[in-house]
Amino acid sequence: MSRSQHDDCPKLREETDFEELYPELTKNTLIPLILPNTSSEDVNTRDKHNLIENNDIRHKCHTKQLIVNGTVRLEPINIPSGNYKFKKCKISIAQLNQRDNLPTSKVAKKSKKVILPTKLQNKRTSYLTKFHVGTSLEKNDHKLTNVLYQISSALHNFKTEYDMDEQDDLYLDFLNSEYCHGQMQHHEFEIVMSVLEAEWHHLEKQIPPRSINSNVSETDHQSHTARVHFELYGSDDGTGVSFDQKCAVCGDADSDSSNVIVFCDGCDVAVHQECYGVVFIPEGQWLCRRCLVSKNRKVNCLFCPSHTGAFKQSDTGSWSHVVCGLWIPELFFANVHYMEPIEGINHINKSRWKLLCYICKQKMGACIQCTQRNCFSAFHVTCAKRAGLYMDFGGSSIVEVATNQLYAPHMLRSFCDKHSPPGWPDCSEGIFKTRRYFSDTNDAVMPSKVTNAALQSATTATTKNKWKTNRGTPIAPNIFAEKVKQILVFFQIPGSTPAAYHICKYWSMKRELKRGAPLVRKFDPSSYNMLDVEQLKERIQVTDILLSDLSKLQNLCDLVKRRTIAHNNKRFVERSIRDKIEHFESYMVQSVILDKFVNSDHFKALQRAISNEQTLSNLLKFKSYRCKNLSILTKDLYHFLDSLETSSKSTRVLSTNLQKTRSYLNDLIKNYRQFNFKELLRRDFYINNKDVLKSKERNWRATYYQELENLSDVEELSEDNKRTLQTQFLDKE
Repeated sequence: MSRSQHDDCPKLREETDFEELYPELTKNTLIPLILPNTSSEDVNTRDKHNLIENNDIRHKCHTKQLIVNGTVRLEPINIPSGNYKFKKCKISIAQLNQRDNLPTSKVAKKSKKVILPTKLQNKRTSYLTKFHVGTSLEKNDHKLTNVLYQISSALHNFKTEYDMDEQDDLYLDFLNSEYCHGQMQHHEFEIVMSVLEAEWHHLEKQIPPRSINSNVSETDHQSHTARVHFELYGSDDGTGVSFDQKCAVCGDADSDSSNVIVFCDGCDVAVHQECYGVVFIPEGQWLCRRCLVSKNRKVNCLFCPSHTGAFKQSDTGSWSHVVCGLWIPELFFANVHYMEPIEGINHINKSRWKLLCYICKQKMGACIQCTQRNCFSAFHVTCAKRAGLYMDFGGSSIVEVATNQLYAPHMLRSFCDKHSPPGWPDCSEGIFKTRRYFSDTNDAVMPSKVTNAALQSATTATTKNKWKTNRGTPIAPNIFAEKVKQILVFFQIPGSTPAAYHICKYWSMKRELKRGAPLVRKFDPSSYNMLDVEQLKERIQVTDILLSDLSKLQNLCDLVKRRTIAHNNKRFVERSIRDKIEHFESYMVQSVILDKFVNSDHFKALQRAISNEQTLSNLLKFKSYRCKNLSILTKDLYHFLDSLETSSKSTRVLSTNLQKTRSYLNDLIKNYRQFNFKELLRRDFYINNKDVLKSKERNWRATYYQELENLSDVEELSEDNKRTLQTQFLDKE
């Protein structure tokens, strides 16, 4: 049901004053407080108070509206009187904003003496507000800064940036009840959490990156280990291949702004956004689907024996490599944007499950076969990637492959080592590494005899050396707890040692809850609002250089555009010249006879004299007529004119116009036949019969007459001619 036009209810995203919704609620209204029933009052006084409150509830009963099976019901709201009691507050809302007993409202003037609750009378307030001036924190602010700077150099210019929430408030109650005996306040808890965030921000800058794809040195132990592992066993997920880690799906290291390579913070696998279905890159850490769902459990691919790489789940809940879902023909992805789930497992042929991989010699999963005809070599997709076999998408995009919308010639091609294309490197070493990898992996089983002491020591060592949570978020080191303990000692809070360790654990769990995102947003020092004048000038100079380069690039693009237009015009002119020279008769007939005939007054008079629509349309076709030679044109024109003369519907006016048109057409044809256009072309151009475009214009027509008379440019004079010239020369002297 739509609202009426005179409905004055507040709309969405519209700010409304609370007095419009609650006209009886003003600044001077007394608001009741709900307190736990723990006070030691007299029983008679309590019963009397409950009786008064019950009488008030009878007169002013609050109700709630329920809709059940299409009917509206009004039911009273029953508040258990045994757990809570209601008391009117003697302090008005307006009086809370006043100082030194300066009442402004009428209600405040009536009360001679204001008695604050016991919580407000406590000198150590539960939370800092703008009304608490001159507290112990402000007095010890300078001392706290000095103490924090002595504890850690990272706490220089320290500011309390952490804000508590309801969860922190509950945890603070737990600390006060268990360890601190109610001495820790909210502002002290915020200071400790801000210190932990500042310390971790400082420590994170010192920690070298874990993934080998980052800007780490060549001597880094992690990159060295990855390269040694690659030299021994190869790789099917792109790790250790080169300094720039490749995508585990497509095997390409190139990326752009719309399809970047992202790295999992749990297993360091690198994938393109399009290849793995990462629509949005989250702020903070990013985890692949395997690390997000099954971090501490070993994942088995349904189609191959490999346990590394980029995994996604199928519609049945089983795990599979993304590359297996792309290369096995029967599989497809239900959602190509998120590249999951993998469907089509039921359509896989039974014979595919029985194939034996000739690389790893294991009969498990589903294999693909060599694309070469009459070759039945089968291999797993990941085994082929680890061995370095030829695998090509054939120019198809990831979306086309994921949806099985492939068309020739863009088809997937994979060859065994015997049928690799020419120029492809030898795969025998890669096959040997793959077999060694699976041989060593299958032999790496736990010994049968393991004592309890050894198992306990191994578990203790693993737990002791663990510095990350299950989701890859940081665990506060022991030095953090020592620094927190010193801060709690400064605030004279009892139980500082266990409280410090519990606060560090709580901080780690809170970071884990936010998936590694910082609890306090730290501003980047390279931000523009944090730079000085000199740094801003340097950035402005770099910006000017970029603008100059951008202007040059724009001019270059304009020149390329003009060159392309000129090249297209040149090709058009060359094509026109070729057509006119090779088919000069068609062009001359069109321009000398047909165009003049169609644009003549005789043609227009004939058009007005014809009344039949079909005949008129046949006549108008000559405006777009394209003739090949003179004989075809004359045949079609005279045939049309003869049909008009022999027609039974021919009138006297039409016959007269036909005679004039025929005579005019005869004159045009006669004039055309008087000219030899081929010789005229030769008179003005050097015609190259082999390549028409190499024909050149004659600078002067004498060369044409020389060719016509078979004369050369210079001839030797005979003896008679020489004597004649000498005689003439002597006579002139």
